Amino acid sequence: MSWKQTRAAYLERDGNLQGANTEELLARRVLAGMGFKHTQVYAMEHALCGREYPDDSMWARVERLFTTALVRQGGDARMLVRGWTIIAQETDTQHKTVLERFDILKDMQSFPEQFPLVLARVKDTTVGLAFVYWQASALSGLKPPYKVIDSLRLGNYEGRLIVQEIPVFVGSLANYSELIRLEE
Repeated sequence: MSWKQTRAAYLERDGNLQGANTEELLARRVLAGMGFKHTQVYAMEHALCGREYPDDSMWARVERLFTTALVRQGGDARMLVRGWTIIAQETDTQHKTVLERFDILKDMQSFPEQFPLVLARVKDTTVGLAFVYWQASALSGLKPPYKVIDSLRLGNYEGRLIVQEIPVFVGSLANYSELIRLEE
């Protein structure tokens, strides 16, 4: 199948997220936070990366767009993306699988090279949540609403594990419309 056929087939699918797989839903939530829709991915790739990636999964494409945009934003956003390992997964309503991933950090004796940024779909819903350790002194830089659910101290680093809806979290990191200018 050519990329044009792949694109046409993708655009023809209905927009029902209830039946979408976890990565598809998370990709759409990240796009919403960036201020774009899934139908604009081709144009976004062309504008930001200089080419399209029709053979990659939607999640791989959106993750590439998200991280590339943050690197291009520069400053703190660039440092954040270099300090994260982005993980897409499904979780239950108590978020046990996500919290177990963060509990491992508490047992570490030294500062990790990268912290996990977990983007999770709550099982059997269309809710997407971002879980990340955020520096305690920089919590004022986050857009509300967010919830602090745990804390971590490693050497001089004092962080708070925050949970926030994905579009709000992603939207608070950069002004994507200035970074990604789509041709009308």
